[in-house]
Amino acid sequence: MENFYKEKSGENLSNGFWEDASELAKGNVSWTFDYFKSIIRLRSKKEKSKFEIKYLSEIVEFKDELSEFEEIILIPKSSVEDVIFRSELEEDDISDYIPCICVDEHVSPQYLKLYLNSDDMKNERNLFSHGTFQRYIDITGLNSLLIEIPELEVQNQIVETNNLADKNYQKMKTLYKSFKAEIFNYKNLSQLMKEFEEIQKDDLFYKNLIWPFATSYHIAVKTTGDKNTQLENHFKLFEIISAFNSIVLLSALPPDIFYENKDYLFNEECSNLQKVTFGGWVGLYSRLNNVYRKLDKETLHILPFDTKFYKIITGKRIINILNPIITKRNEKSHGGVIPEIFAQKTICELDRFTNQIFDVLTAYNSLKLIYPTGMEKSSGVYHINAKILEGNSYSFEEKEVITEKDLDTKLLYLYNEITHERLRLNRTY
Repeated sequence: MENFYKEKSGENLSNGFWEDASELAKGNVSWTFDYFKSIIRLRSKKEKSKFEIKYLSEIVEFKDELSEFEEIILIPKSSVEDVIFRSELEEDDISDYIPCICVDEHVSPQYLKLYLNSDDMKNERNLFSHGTFQRYIDITGLNSLLIEIPELEVQNQIVETNNLADKNYQKMKTLYKSFKAEIFNYKNLSQLMKEFEEIQKDDLFYKNLIWPFATSYHIAVKTTGDKNTQLENHFKLFEIISAFNSIVLLSALPPDIFYENKDYLFNEECSNLQKVTFGGWVGLYSRLNNVYRKLDKETLHILPFDTKFYKIITGKRIINILNPIITKRNEKSHGGVIPEIFAQKTICELDRFTNQIFDVLTAYNSLKLIYPTGMEKSSGVYHINAKILEGNSYSFEEKEVITEKDLDTKLLYLYNEITHERLRLNRTY
């Protein structure tokens, strides 16, 4: 409040400055607050969607009186909860929901439910909600929601995909429960898993990962060879994850906080990042996590991307996964080549860690790793040609990025295509 009354300038981005939102908007400022990011996403949807767009009020009819013969959609008043059908609710009490029915014959009710439950639409529902601590949406807010409506054939394919995924998930869950109850019932589950691996040789799990993770994962999990080589490739995967996350965190750290913690971060083991060992990267990553966990909310909010992104990649869980792997790597390094059966044993142990750590790396799903190669300015905006470093292919897709703020060429960036937030990765590392 003192800064506001004294009309202090906000040019230096120090914490606590007040700004007129209309002035910020003129400068194409990328907000990290969910509310303002939702506004940017909503504007982008209006301008760039390739599908027909209608207000929710044009698609549904809100109902006070319910008929058991109608397919009732229940929209929760809380934006973080999922939209459900009345048939999915076991209780009779629907006071926490706003009931409606789909009246547009060109819109599948199941598609509408899936669309409203997407992350972007939950943010949009929150945008039109009211309340300070517990935000709720009413019919007025729901009427303002914009719904993208593809051709009915596409809607049906989306619904069919969801239904198949649900069905196969339930089958998998049943077999897995049987296996967990009695581990010698492994054969049916093993056969199914091997068939699944064979079907999706172009592994969908890493196809859209940023390139360092996708390539390392492919080499570790998909390439064949002797077991000692496979084991070494698994260790390299975890080293890449530690190193890349460390570089991201170092690049995002505000300069004043970096210099304040420089001696703590760069001990003797990390004095030369070109020669850091696996254990050295994990140590640096762990110390960076400690620094980030001490940052206040105001500092986190001036960093590019959601605060959730940093909370995920600096969580204790990922360090708890990596620390035991250092011990296994050291044991392998000191012992040299080990018998194949013992190498396979360690690979099986590491596969469990691989699955856990890739849950954490979904934090990168909304981001692209890009490499700008050229740039032109036209009508006040920059047209930037950039390679999209994604998947495990070396023939990277080239794409045009249009933004009001330039990007340095021949440097790597993490980039959010929706909000245009970017983080230049420090080339020093």
